[in-house]
Amino acid sequence: MGTNAITGAGASLLPGTCSTSLPAAINGAAPYSERSIIPAPALAQRLISMPRNSFNKDTVDDFIGIDVAKARCDAIDPAEFPEHEEALRTLHRYLERWLGLREGNPFDL
Repeated sequence: MGTNAITGAGASLLPGTCSTSLPAAINGAAPYSERSIIPAPALAQRLISMPRNSFNKDTVDDFIGIDVAKARCDAIDPAEFPEHEEALRTLHRYLERWLGLREGNPFDL
């Protein structure tokens, strides 16, 4: 049983809903300490609309190798590809971290 963010009353979860304690900035409802009920499609839309870039070391290594990927990435100016600039910069950070050229930062996405 969850707590309704509007009334504060107990409410059971209905099919197609998701109980969560996401911050108000994300779910538009209750702060961390309160529980709210958000329709699952609305929650999915909010989470899907936030793009994130992530790369797998084993996949890159198997495909072309970390060193080759780093050399190719160094030859690309991310600013020349504005629609992919963030992904290219993220890949560059990952490659440097995998090669030991950069320390991992927990705030790097």
